Amino acid sequence: TKGFLPKTQDPLPYTAPIDLEALGESRKEEAFAQELAYAFQKERIDLYTIFLYFDKEKRKCLWLKIINDSYRSEPILRNYLQKLLSNLTPENVYQIVISVESEGILSHSYVFKFQDLEKYEKKEISSKELEVLSPMLEPIFPPGEFESKLLYIRHKKICLFNLKPSLHTYFGSTKGKLKYDVGFLFGPEGYLFDSIYYELKASYIVKSTNRDVGDKDVNNPSQLLNVRTDSINYWQTNTLHVERGYVQKTFNLDKSWFLRGSMGYFEIAYGGVAMEALYYPVNSLWAIGVEGSTLLKRKYSGLSFQSKVRKWEVDTPVFEHYVGLQYFLDFYFDVPIVKLNFKTSVGQFLAKDKGIRFDMMRYFKSGLRVGFWYTFTSGHDKVNGKTYFDKGFSISMPLDFFMAKSSRTRMFYEMSAWLRDVGAKAYTGKEIYPILHEERLE
Repeated sequence: TKGFLPKTQDPLPYTAPIDLEALGESRKEEAFAQELAYAFQKERIDLYTIFLYFDKEKRKCLWLKIINDSYRSEPILRNYLQKLLSNLTPENVYQIVISVESEGILSHSYVFKFQDLEKYEKKEISSKELEVLSPMLEPIFPPGEFESKLLYIRHKKICLFNLKPSLHTYFGSTKGKLKYDVGFLFGPEGYLFDSIYYELKASYIVKSTNRDVGDKDVNNPSQLLNVRTDSINYWQTNTLHVERGYVQKTFNLDKSWFLRGSMGYFEIAYGGVAMEALYYPVNSLWAIGVEGSTLLKRKYSGLSFQSKVRKWEVDTPVFEHYVGLQYFLDFYFDVPIVKLNFKTSVGQFLAKDKGIRFDMMRYFKSGLRVGFWYTFTSGHDKVNGKTYFDKGFSISMPLDFFMAKSSRTRMFYEMSAWLRDVGAKAYTGKEIYPILHEERLE
């Protein structure tokens, strides 16, 4: 499906007015920059930076940085860019470089030459031919401060307040099978100094039926460190919780190399520091990365941490000193023909069990994503006398299913087949590969 409502509120690709007048006395550079920023805004594309510079042959060029918060498909974004630039690029500009940023990192770039844009505007070449002449490239960084002139700059929002519904479900209790918490999630997020992302999220439970849900599987108590099976304790203590409060910085190390560092409260149960490095070339079907984090388990209420974690020895609880260390070597592979994306992670999980996790995601043209995972570890978790391996599913649905305009906002839900400690992994911030894959996705 393309959604329940046609995207009647999306703007039409730019057609007029056409202005190819050269930059100079009658068309000032600053006025052109403002004109371009306004045109991008009308197309629901955020333009953040414009640099004017000269290449090695002393030809006038422009470098633009944009952020796409509206369109889920790269070809749709590209069509808007081609239409806009072919009607507004000054004739004495040799080429325009557009670099697309997402979550603080440059994902990819395009280089549009004026002569190609002119032929496209005159319908001498098609959109597909222009795509061949100006393909998606590795990220192109801005020109040096002393080699260019800044024509336009826009700063990212320091604070954006979010409010959305929240739902937690629990299957299995002493009275009835399905229990739930319903409430809402709220708090600010934004960028400090235009480059450091932060997120502060609190939740408030309006209605809860979880009071008779226990933190121990009576028939099959987990014999591993209780890194997940005690999760219900976090939701039973208070109706108001600080779930997240962390900062994250992402870097472009080189054209295909990316780095992420984050620290703070990552989720309701864990906080700490994390690092991730990823190699992911443009137009590549594969990527490889490493990630690692040192984590402390939060107390069931408040913002402090607990130094010991419970572990059942048969039916006797013992408490061990605990500092969480999870680390993984990640390999990603995409099969666009059948729209399948695979991830394999090898390393250590929260309960200190080592093993491998397989993730498979099926993504659809509509934006819907359905994922499954299966984990093999050395935890040897026993359920009804058999070794249990963590497994589950996830669903990610774009909200513009129900909107008359394009949006990249999503609803996400995931659930394990059985809440156990084996194969458990903590959230440590926004991972790099999903950011880039979504930005480059056709």
